[in-house]
Amino acid sequence: SIPAELQELINTGKIIQWRKFPNRFFVVGVEKARLVWNEKGKFVAHQYLSSIPNQEQFAIFRDVYNHLNQTLKKKKLFS
Repeated sequence: SIPAELQELINTGKIIQWRKFPNRFFVVGVEKARLVWNEKGKFVAHQYLSSIPNQEQFAIFRDVYNHLNQTLKKKKLFS
């Protein structure tokens, strides 16, 4: 049970859901780092951020993470 915001990113091809651990997601174009959906706390976190090999990939990950985080926080405030 993931939020619609994560599902939208999957549908548009920006992230890929990990089959082995369905609460973890890979950002397309970024090595190592992943997004983690915390079902209990209803928030998104990240793992292995320091393992991103270069600034270009870091910028991609940062933009996806920040946009998702802001969207989820706004949704939480208005619900």
